[in-house]
Amino acid sequence: MLEINNLTKLNNKKVFELQTDFDVAIKDKNIAALEQEKKSDLKEKNNQSENLLFVSVALFFAFLFLLFYIKNYKTVKTKNLIIESEKLLVKKSRIEKETLLKEIHHRVKNNLQLVKSLLNIQAQKENQNVEGFLAVSKSRILSMALIHENLYQSENLNAVNFKEYIHNLTQIILNAYETENTVIKLQIEMEEAYFDIQTAIPLGLIINELVNNAYKHAFVNKSSGCIIIQLIPTGANYELLIRDNGVGITQKTSFIKTLGLQLVEELVFQIDGKLKVENNNGMQYIIEFQTSNTV
Repeated sequence: MLEINNLTKLNNKKVFELQTDFDVAIKDKNIAALEQEKKSDLKEKNNQSENLLFVSVALFFAFLFLLFYIKNYKTVKTKNLIIESEKLLVKKSRIEKETLLKEIHHRVKNNLQLVKSLLNIQAQKENQNVEGFLAVSKSRILSMALIHENLYQSENLNAVNFKEYIHNLTQIILNAYETENTVIKLQIEMEEAYFDIQTAIPLGLIINELVNNAYKHAFVNKSSGCIIIQLIPTGANYELLIRDNGVGITQKTSFIKTLGLQLVEELVFQIDGKLKVENNNGMQYIIEFQTSNTV
C-alpha cells in the first residue's frame, strides 16, 4: 500500500514537472512570438517612418518645383505682356510718325507757299528797303524752321512745347534787334502748354509778325519800352495776347492794310480763331482760338 502511494506521488510529481515544463515552453514560445511581433511592429513602424520621410521630402521638392514653375510662369507671362505692349507702342509710334510726317510736309508746303506769296507782294512794292525786306523774310522762315526743330527734339512727336518754343523764337528776335539804341523788355507770361503743329506753326508765325512789328514801329523816338506775350487758358479755349506800351497808331485803317497784319489775319483763319486789335496806350492784339490737341 505504501509503495502504491509512493508510486502515485512519484507519478504526480513527474506529471507536475512535465506540466510545468510544458507551461514554461508555452510561455517561452509566447514570449518569443511577442518579441517577434514587437520586432515586426518596430520594423513596420521604421518602414512607415521611412516612407513618411520619403513622401515628405518628395512633397517638399514638389512644392519647390511648383513655386519655381509658378514664378517662372508669371515671369514669362509678364515678359510676354511687356513685349506685346512694346510692340503695340512701336506700331502706334510708327503710325503716328507716318501721319505726322505727312502732316509736316503738308504744313511746310502750305506755309512756304504763303511766304512765297508774301515775298512776291512785298517785292512788287515801290521804294523797297532790300535789307529790311530780307530781314523780315528771314525771320518768317526761321519761325517755321524753329517749330520743326522743337518738334524733332520732343519726346511726343505729336505735340510742341509751346512755352519753350516761344522763348526760343523771341530770343532770335531779340538777337536781331540787340544793336538798336532803344531798350525794349520782352516779357512772356504763360504756363506749360502743348499744341500740335496745326496750331503751333500758325501761332508761332503770328507772334513772329507782331513782335517784329512792335520792335520796328512801336517805340519810335522812345528810349525804352515793353512787349508782353500772354497765353491764357479760358476753359476749352485759349487767348493769346501780344501788347506793347509803344506809340500806337493814329490811323488804324492804314495799319490793317499792311502786309504783316494781312499775314496775321490769314494765320488766325488757319486755326479758326478770332482776332481783335486795340489801340490804347500802345497796341494790343487778342487772338482767341480753340484746340483739342493739348496734353
